[in-house]
Amino acid sequence: MRLYKFMPRQYAVENILYRRLKISRILTLNDPFEFAAVDLSDALIRDTWLEARRKFSEKFGLVSFCRKWTNPVIWAHYAEDHKGVCLGIDMPDSTVVPVKYVSKRVPRNEVFDELNLPIVYENGNPVWTTKFSHWRYEQEYRWLRNLEGEESEGGLYYMKFGTALKEVILGDRCDFETGHITEALGHSAGGVDVYRARPAFGKFAMTRQLNKRLAR
Repeated sequence: MRLYKFMPRQYAVENILYRRLKISRILTLNDPFEFAAVDLSDALIRDTWLEARRKFSEKFGLVSFCRKWTNPVIWAHYAEDHKGVCLGIDMPDSTVVPVKYVSKRVPRNEVFDELNLPIVYENGNPVWTTKFSHWRYEQEYRWLRNLEGEESEGGLYYMKFGTALKEVILGDRCDFETGHITEALGHSAGGVDVYRARPAFGKFAMTRQLNKRLAR
């Protein structure tokens, strides 16, 4: 499955050079309802869950992707107001799970066992694949990662993607030239499609820049 990762310019070249993506830690994600989409109205359940989430965050992280790269809002929010870069990466279907978007909190009996402990290790469990419906525009897929054994540097953890990189898309306002990206790709440049995005003329979407003068 081809999925897309958006990022500011300052991280793009480094990620391409080292063929890696930063693994996000659960408690640093931009949505305070992450791993807390369950109904936590009960104080005892809430305390149990929040402590379990803290411990879970010490051992696990996730990498988020978008299903498509054409949404201009995604570029604005995650790629530095269209000045950033998007990577198209081929991911095994079995490793990523689509996020489910809901308008109401998940009933706690769907995610807690008889001991009132959250079941978060199962692939696709609603604890880590559920978000508020207003996030639907992201069309997000997630890869939950056990941090043990992952590459780490300066307290950060990274997922290596190697030859799975297939596209590098420069934002409409990105000041990189495609040749700069090709240079960073090195010997693997021939297998990666490098191009620039632009606003479509007939709809609210980004599309490929085909004008050779503007696509540099």
